[in-house]
Amino acid sequence: AGADAARLVCQLACGDLEERAGETPEGPGARAPDAPEACLPRVLILCGKGNNGGDGYVAARHLSLAGFPVFVLPAEGPPATPDAIANYDRLPAGVHILTETSLESFLAAPAAAPASLAPAGELDLILVDALFGTGFRGRLDENAQRLIQRLNGHAAFHRAQTAVVCLDLPSGLPGDLAEGVPGPSLQGDYTLAFHGLKPVHLNPEALPRMGGLMVADIGMPEEDGYRLLSRLRQWEQENEIHPLPAIALTAHAMKGDKTKFLSE
Repeated sequence: AGADAARLVCQLACGDLEERAGETPEGPGARAPDAPEACLPRVLILCGKGNNGGDGYVAARHLSLAGFPVFVLPAEGPPATPDAIANYDRLPAGVHILTETSLESFLAAPAAAPASLAPAGELDLILVDALFGTGFRGRLDENAQRLIQRLNGHAAFHRAQTAVVCLDLPSGLPGDLAEGVPGPSLQGDYTLAFHGLKPVHLNPEALPRMGGLMVADIGMPEEDGYRLLSRLRQWEQENEIHPLPAIALTAHAMKGDKTKFLSE
């Protein structure tokens, strides 16, 4: 899941969503666009203490190895699950660890690339939301709510050169939320849903907070992106709902995959 997030960040940095998967020192993973490292956008990753935070640490590792300047904010403190701890321990030395105190200085700092090096309209900052995942229920606690409202309202995220990528769902939205929105959540530009769509992804009141919605099947058994899309299209027809735009991303496309997806 974290590697899927890293590939999406690379695609955003390239200015489109064309698959650009390549090789990192650890095998298949994210490949930075062909540009001087100084031109790559900074990547800020919010990590929770659970497995969603673990996915954030995986994304941080892949992106750092691909050459991106990566900054991680462990927003709930140290990782607490075995996977999250293991992936935190594997972070390369080049990954910068932030605190909430140093976050403001980071956001206020100018982009790493001089304006003369970065073509107009390209991203210079990408925020990856790996704070809370589908296990989140209820409402945000006071500290998380304060952080999310701070980010939503910060001038750094009201610029065309910034993008917010949410892993599975925007932090603050429960995965089982079929209607309504109970409180604040991070505002995403893109949401990468893992394995399949949850009730919140079909919640019309929550959809505006997700931006563009994409699905990564992450190799789960008995389900893949094609079967999921087929079920989604059937559900839309039965409920007379306008089709949700779908983007298919894969590093292992087989002959005929493009035709099969476009037929949906």
